Amino acid sequence: MKQKQCSQYQMVAVLFYPLFMRILFTTILFTIIHTAFAQNPTLKNWYYGYGNHLNFQTVVPTYTDTGSTHSANASSTISDLCGNLLFYCSNGTIFNRNHQVMLNGNGLLHSDYSKTILIVPYQESQTKYYVCTQYFIPELLSYEIYYTIVDMSMDDGNGAVTSKNNLLSTNSEQGMTATHHANGNDIWFVTHTSNSPNYNAYIITNFGISNTPVVSIYSGNHSAWFPKFSSRGNKMLMSNYTTDVVTLFDFNKETGQLSFAEAFENYNPFDYCISEDETKIYLINFDLLQIDLLNSQTSLLSSKSLYGLQIGHDDKIYTSDGSKLYVINKPNFPGTSCDFQNLNISCGSGIDGISLFESKGNDILNNLINLTIEHE
Repeated sequence: MKQKQCSQYQMVAVLFYPLFMRILFTTILFTIIHTAFAQNPTLKNWYYGYGNHLNFQTVVPTYTDTGSTHSANASSTISDLCGNLLFYCSNGTIFNRNHQVMLNGNGLLHSDYSKTILIVPYQESQTKYYVCTQYFIPELLSYEIYYTIVDMSMDDGNGAVTSKNNLLSTNSEQGMTATHHANGNDIWFVTHTSNSPNYNAYIITNFGISNTPVVSIYSGNHSAWFPKFSSRGNKMLMSNYTTDVVTLFDFNKETGQLSFAEAFENYNPFDYCISEDETKIYLINFDLLQIDLLNSQTSLLSSKSLYGLQIGHDDKIYTSDGSKLYVINKPNFPGTSCDFQNLNISCGSGIDGISLFESKGNDILNNLINLTIEHE
């Protein structure tokens, strides 16, 4: 019997079927991974103010007053990859998951009116973390930056401080931030030298924190404070408290160099955030504003007195009026389509309004989502 020959189309199908299936499988796998990691579970608990706690494990955040924080200013919290609380830091004290002072966890050099505490994963260990704090030196009118090491494998998993108050830098301006290196493993830790054009990017590797920073010079912003990265880490904002200018920088995650991108005049914001896709800037100085970088258009989102902005585990941006929680549901969308809403959820009492969202420490974990996931 004469064997039936394949048609031209059948031969193409036979040849390309394995390739097609590989592409299809890769696409499905990428979708699953992206969906699984779109939200960062390490950010699902916020402890702040005087015992206040927001839990993002639920669909709608829930509020409790079970924490041990005791400061109207900076705090920082980290949870594990299941969203369970590990520890938090407030006013120079580290508290464990049982809300007790961690072993050797008090006495961190920290000025309460400093608005920044950072918790950074330790690169060579799955259980260690850096806690970075700032201490004000009155005679120098500048800050010293210290780091403390926490090891969560100690005290039956409740953690302990193994090294405390290690000096990293002096003569720094208020504020510090960090993001991941282009290699997805190392970390860039960025500060600004007080009354100087120098911006310092310290690299954190498996060998620890480098004492020699990569220095970028921008002469137009000597009195700059509170650097803040976007989630992707390619953009950074800083505010100049003497000229009411907010400056946007591009950041090279390979080299650690900052370069000027754009300046926005006549703003003196309490806080600011960059959308996940890095096309929108949100500023808050009582009024809530959006600057669309694609068309240089500014939109007023709210005239209500609001205080501070904080990126959440879901890349939504949260703010407060001092008692209620508000959210920007779609930060990548232009103008009012970003969907700014009052969640009508309590944030607790006894805080100054700014305290919940001035703790830039939460943002570092959002910036380091890839790096944190590698600690599974």
